[in-house]
Amino acid sequence: MKRLMYIMVVCSLAFFATVDMAYAGGRHRNGGGRRFRGCSSSMNASKGTGQSRGNRQNRGSGQSKAKYDLTTEQEEALIFMYQEEKLARDVYDALGDQWELRPFLKIKKAEQKHMDAVGRLLDKYGITRPVGDTPGEFADSSLQSLYNELVEKGLQSEVDALETGRLIEITDIKDLEERIKDSTPDVKRVFSKLKRGSYNHLRAFERNLKKY
Repeated sequence: MKRLMYIMVVCSLAFFATVDMAYAGGRHRNGGGRRFRGCSSSMNASKGTGQSRGNRQNRGSGQSKAKYDLTTEQEEALIFMYQEEKLARDVYDALGDQWELRPFLKIKKAEQKHMDAVGRLLDKYGITRPVGDTPGEFADSSLQSLYNELVEKGLQSEVDALETGRLIEITDIKDLEERIKDSTPDVKRVFSKLKRGSYNHLRAFERNLKKY
């Protein structure tokens, strides 16, 4: 009996020594207190793989970054805002060439960034860009008419040009606010950033209008 108990004690000590060595080795490799990171990463990787696979099935290859399914209205909102940001860029480009006022020369570059930001969302969700990069061309007939009217007004005088810029920014803010309400989190972040930029542009046009 004593011999049996002795063998059991020896085996237990050997077992715990093995566990302790494995634990120490794990701490050495992963850093103290972080030995479960590998397991957590594997779970996250598995989740990511499942999401990517699902998105590829829903959106086609190359669209694995899309985390949400957009409604028709949400897709239309992206398409419209892409064109509206293009309208601002194109109008400011035309009026900047005519009057060489600093707000137009500076803000048209910001509008290009706004356009690019919405364009990345379109690409992310596999939505075809509604229009090319040719200035003054729009797929939306209402925006095409608006562009023509705004350029015509802005070419009349410097004051008309600045008032045109002011009107564009007010309209842009209003349209963004309407579309933010029913946006996915990623689109909402971009639209909110664009709205902050539009408020900055609006203040710039209003400061310059005061000079007249």
